[in-house]
Amino acid sequence: MQSFRVLSIVTTIGWLGGAALAQQQEPPRRTTAPLRQAAATYQPVATVQDLMTEVIDPASKVVFAGFIARGPSSSTHVYSAYAR
Repeated sequence: MQSFRVLSIVTTIGWLGGAALAQQQEPPRRTTAPLRQAAATYQPVATVQDLMTEVIDPASKVVFAGFIARGPSSSTHVYSAYAR
């Protein structure tokens, strides 16, 4: 019982000391100058529509092409996104 009490006191002092130390430290300052300079030289090479037609749409067709639904008559219906 005595060792538990000592361990509790030491742990509490450690937690309080850590909290006091964390409050005294100043957070690091952020500089946005390099980000602004990089943003000024950035040139987009595709539009949102290009991304949708070239990346998202083909990927979604692959996902939905693998969807199989079983009906109540135990027949298998395969949904294919390619057959439109």
